[in-house]
Amino acid sequence: MKHFTKIITILFFFTILISCRKNVDKGTSISATGVAFDSSKNKLLSNTKVYLLGGRPTFTYNGVTYDRIIDSTITNNVGHFSINFIADGNYIDYALSLCSPVFPIYSNNHAVADYRYSNTKFNYKTQLTNTVVNGRELDSGIIHLKVNANPYDTLFVEVSPRNYFNELNQQFLLTGSSIDTQLNVYSLDSSMYDINFGVFAQKIQDSGFHRALYDSFFVQKNTKLAYTRLFNSTYELPLKK
Repeated sequence: MKHFTKIITILFFFTILISCRKNVDKGTSISATGVAFDSSKNKLLSNTKVYLLGGRPTFTYNGVTYDRIIDSTITNNVGHFSINFIADGNYIDYALSLCSPVFPIYSNNHAVADYRYSNTKFNYKTQLTNTVVNGRELDSGIIHLKVNANPYDTLFVEVSPRNYFNELNQQFLLTGSSIDTQLNVYSLDSSMYDINFGVFAQKIQDSGFHRALYDSFFVQKNTKLAYTRLFNSTYELPLKK
């Protein structure tokens, strides 16, 4: 109990310290140069958007939340970038990321922030040079789905890499008494994927049930997602409460 109280006290004083830090003065030049880098593929990421995020004091473990996009730039054809911003006086710190904190799935067509690394923070400096912003390059993957009989006329499909649900979750609503289609999805190599199939038709929802089936698969290193699934009927999806 004493140990817990000590931790709470330290966090409290740390939060107070952060909250006392003033915003960067309006008109201050904020700048950064560096590269976007995929450590899994050991390559620089060209033509990839880099976001400058504004940090505000919050009651979190590190005292700052970087949740506002204030500027962005694009890496050149060899993965290098530079960005300059004139502070507006609204933020106490800044950070760089390859992913928008709002609607992340729409924020970058080429890469996603690497979950193994935090945002590249300025740590209350106004200039970063030769910095590295970590990310994962996105490839194009394919899901081939065939349903011979679909008495419910709709089928919901949701797919995402397990560690990137918020960033790369994709959902599809398929219709038809039979389905034979190819879904184009984001692909990350060396990643575990989860895929969910569901039927939420009114005629079974009224009974308090729905049909759902969950599957997972692994995309090997240096390969692209290629997944095939055949259902003779959507009745194969188990009934669930």
